[in-house]
Amino acid sequence: MEPNELWIDVYVAESALWNIGSAKKEFVGVGPHLFAIACKKSFDLGFGGWVAFFAKTNLIEHYVQSLRAQSIGHRIVIPPPSAFELVQALDRRMAIWETSF
Repeated sequence: MEPNELWIDVYVAESALWNIGSAKKEFVGVGPHLFAIACKKSFDLGFGGWVAFFAKTNLIEHYVQSLRAQSIGHRIVIPPPSAFELVQALDRRMAIWETSF
């Protein structure tokens, strides 16, 4: 993840090979959580929540649906309204996590 002049670029977002397609996934929801962190960083830096990254062809529709992102070819963009929702969900998860200890 690195700031650009107007948005945050995410360079790599990969699942662990042992966690792909497994009925007993050890980690669920990590991807949206990581993108929410990037969106929060974008808001913190004054970029309005804008986040962008390149996606593999077979994952474009997944990102459009799960992150409410927009695709421009292989370039995926998370616009401010979607970024805000991801950050809100992150904040809710963190509040639940903090109260469980």
